[in-house]
Amino acid sequence: MGDGERRRFEARFEPREVEVVVLTGASAGGASRGGRDRWWRPSMDVLGYVAADGSYVEVRGRLEWLATEDQRVGWGHHLEPATQYRVRVRPAPPPDPAWLAEHPWAPRETFYLLEVLARGLHVPELDARLERYRTPRVFRTELGEFTLDRRLGAARGRIDWLGGRVSVSLDVDEGSVEGAETVATALGSLLALVADMAAVDARWRAFIGEELAGLANEWLEESGEELTPDSVAARVRLSELPIGADGTPTPYYDDGDLFGGHVIIVDIDPDGTMTGADIAG
Repeated sequence: MGDGERRRFEARFEPREVEVVVLTGASAGGASRGGRDRWWRPSMDVLGYVAADGSYVEVRGRLEWLATEDQRVGWGHHLEPATQYRVRVRPAPPPDPAWLAEHPWAPRETFYLLEVLARGLHVPELDARLERYRTPRVFRTELGEFTLDRRLGAARGRIDWLGGRVSVSLDVDEGSVEGAETVATALGSLLALVADMAAVDARWRAFIGEELAGLANEWLEESGEELTPDSVAARVRLSELPIGADGTPTPYYDDGDLFGGHVIIVDIDPDGTMTGADIAG
């Protein structure tokens, strides 16, 4: 089983091997593994690299590799965030442009990490890249301040919402240049929602009630409590409000202990049509 996993993983990458100097992302990498898999799949974000021909490439990328259970401490290569390494890798073929358009914050280049050849380098172009990445950017608005998280491609803050505080994230506008990012589309959508928040919130909660009253009664069957769409709507409260680069909100609601503390997510199309309410987490 393990050999088949390795072959499937390696088949995602080109056979050629190259040496590059990479700058790792500003946070530590993680790892994933399927329930019946033998191998862990660690990864580390890449902020940019210097190619074998000496050219500097600024790109959102990622290193991936395989590790055993015994390598969980350090995942075999012991990479640190915000650090430069000379590595031997196999590049993956370029992703499909249509797929990238649907996943704007996915890595643009992915490498299979084979070997770390040198650590703690300081290539000037990569040092400058890290400095730009670390430079904070704060958006000051009439609703409060939103601080950009470049790793997520969104500015985050908190706003007042019907007597409570709600976490908000505003996706960076498509085509924004690093260091001069804007969140105009998402912010415009947020301002419109806030201007009519009572009606907006009532509409979202009513939809949750209609969608989930039946499921809530199944969860609370032993309590003997009979819930209606109105009573479900009355118990949920908005907790998070991510807004996409196209201005589409995705409201997250606390479940009011209807579903054991799970969050409720309302799916909304770009035209504002609510298409589903699901529990998660």
